[in-house]
Amino acid sequence: MKKLTLDDKGVIKLLSDLTEHAGKRGIMFQMLLHMLSDDQINMLFNYLHKDYNIKNRFQLFRINDKVVFKPGKYEFSNMNIDAMQDQSIILDGYMSGKIMSSPDYGNEFNPTYYRMTLEVPVLDDDNNIVMKTHDVDTLDLRFMSENQKRYFKHIWE
Repeated sequence: MKKLTLDDKGVIKLLSDLTEHAGKRGIMFQMLLHMLSDDQINMLFNYLHKDYNIKNRFQLFRINDKVVFKPGKYEFSNMNIDAMQDQSIILDGYMSGKIMSSPDYGNEFNPTYYRMTLEVPVLDDDNNIVMKTHDVDTLDLRFMSENQKRYFKHIWE
């Protein structure tokens, strides 16, 4: 097997191709992330964020950011989905949440950690909206669109 070496620009080009088309090549980006340690991912994103101004392409999550995600098939299977839709907790299969922390071992929030701890609205036994803490993979989170912000407004104001 031939060994390749890349300079900084080559690495950035490779990463930008992988991340720019993450929707099309999501598996490649996930494979790359799984091959790196948490420290390496953190260093890489901080390097890209500072030195190559990827802020226009990527915006790292912060505490209190409102996000949406599609829950896994079994994550909220004990909940009444119809009642949650009636209470405007679910929109087109997406649930909303507010980022509370990263569940890593450090004391500070790590915006590049592979999971985020969210405060998620769910229904209790009396069909009242209550908040539940839930961990979600960071790659599954999206910032809310304007339409989603309007739809979930009653929860977050």
